[in-house]
Amino acid sequence: MCLKAINPHDDVQTINASSYGDGVRIIPWDQPLSALERVGPPPEYLPGGPRNDPRPYAQPTETPDILKLYAAQQRFNFNTSGLTYNSIPIKTDHASQVHIGNLAQYANTLPKGTPINFTQDSVAYSITAGDTINIFNQISAFNQHARTIEANCYAAIDTGTMTTYDQVDAAFAAAKQMG
Repeated sequence: MCLKAINPHDDVQTINASSYGDGVRIIPWDQPLSALERVGPPPEYLPGGPRNDPRPYAQPTETPDILKLYAAQQRFNFNTSGLTYNSIPIKTDHASQVHIGNLAQYANTLPKGTPINFTQDSVAYSITAGDTINIFNQISAFNQHARTIEANCYAAIDTGTMTTYDQVDAAFAAAKQMG
């Protein structure tokens, strides 16, 4: 697998994995890109020098430290992948989680059957104050489930039973299938 360097990002940016497209593995890398190997033969001529090398980067070899960073990235991807509540698709990116948390806090001041207008992606959904609280609780459980998977990955990495990116991917994919 190759690393597709679209643009370097730092750890304070929240970039959803879906923005890269399907089949792209995001591996947190805290070293200079020059420390990574390039895939394929070098071009005969590089206008502008090595900085303009169009070849993709090879993914870094798995180490326990890199696998732990990767598990954390997979937890973030899992947490922000969305869920469904009573056939309503619910976004779970960080901004959406804050908005839903605020809405649930407001809904908690109302009788549970009070109608609430929930809007997302230019669609209005009719839910109740009780539904709003249930959505918030489902997101909280979803996030905690992802942290449990991450912790299990860390334990397996520490014992040497998880040694590849594919094994980390499989742990989160299995959980997504069940959830």
